[in-house]
Amino acid sequence: MKRQPNSNTTLIIYIAIFIWSLGGYLVVKDYLKNGVLNGPMVLLLILGILLTTLAIFHPRKK
Repeated sequence: MKRQPNSNTTLIIYIAIFIWSLGGYLVVKDYLKNGVLNGPMVLLLILGILLTTLAIFHPRKK
């Protein structure tokens, strides 16, 4: 299988999605346990999701 030039970027995006998914799970788990949202953690999670989404839909040079 031939390696594509953007495959490192794709791998980084997949890892970022996994990390934000795990962070979302931890925020929800913490909220259900304590009944209070951790503000800074939620803000970082939203920022990370936004940046990951922008990276996914950013036009790549071919």
